[in-house]
Amino acid sequence: MPTEFAALAREWRARLAGKQYVFRWTEGRLDNGYCAECRHCCGPQPEGDAPYPMPLLPSQLRPDLADDFHLLSPSVACLDQRGCKALTPAGCRLARSQRPPSCNLFPLILHEGALYFYQACPAVLFATLDELLRIGESAARDLPRLYTPDELRAISAPLTPETLVHKCISSPQRANAMPVFPITAEALAALSRRDKRLAAVIETLGPLRREIHPDPFAALLHSITGQQISMKAQETVWQRLRSLAEAHGGLHPGVIAALPADSLRSVGLSARKVTYIQVAADAFAQGRLSADALRAADDAAVCAALTALPGVGLWTAEMLLIFSLQRP
Repeated sequence: MPTEFAALAREWRARLAGKQYVFRWTEGRLDNGYCAECRHCCGPQPEGDAPYPMPLLPSQLRPDLADDFHLLSPSVACLDQRGCKALTPAGCRLARSQRPPSCNLFPLILHEGALYFYQACPAVLFATLDELLRIGESAARDLPRLYTPDELRAISAPLTPETLVHKCISSPQRANAMPVFPITAEALAALSRRDKRLAAVIETLGPLRREIHPDPFAALLHSITGQQISMKAQETVWQRLRSLAEAHGGLHPGVIAALPADSLRSVGLSARKVTYIQVAADAFAQGRLSADALRAADDAAVCAALTALPGVGLWTAEMLLIFSLQRP
């Protein structure tokens, strides 16, 4: 058990023993009555920790945001060593509709379509496993109904593998922030007929859930990021790149094209990959490439357009055809 969590667990047991607070999923949010008593997570963050981004939805943007939040960008609030401006001795002074979506979910955390509980929260510490499972099931059911796929991706927490291992409890539910590649029963049956060993695997595991990047630009950047590195390293760099982009307005071609090379290098990209990404972003930003044009083009034209970019080979183009444009 990590030292930080053990210390917090002792503190919560001493302070909150015998007290009962509301902890339930209600109307698309998590009612956590422990927050007013705790205030740990929205207070000053540890020295040396990077600011924790909390994206706001377009409907929440207003001219006076800086009165309520420390901001990384006009649309991204953050928690850092200064804590939260909206925190008072009685808890948060903002209405639910004004808080970042991540605040209304906490201690439930959405990360890459998966749901996690922050284990140091007293609500999680005192909840039973059945309670956590029920909350996870309700959230997984409601979140895709309440938010668009783009909004779910925007509010996904940029957690490192270390944070997931040491500070979070995984929930078996998923909120489907990312769509998955459609695999029909007919396709599974055809594969099973052709290969008996594969049939046994399909029978044991069931259908695979292969997430896709429906945005061709994001899919291309994700592929470039992962060139010649492990999948774990790819996801670490990808999350850093996404967080950097969100802090400047989102993972959009114009935003990426405007980022200095040093900023892109800081997330773990090599100098060569920085060049590849900058050229690709400029091509999309200037309209030489577009998501709509790629979706409308045939396979050969898509491959020709993509392989004209530096650092993009035929394999990368064909993977984008499958796992972004969904053309098997």
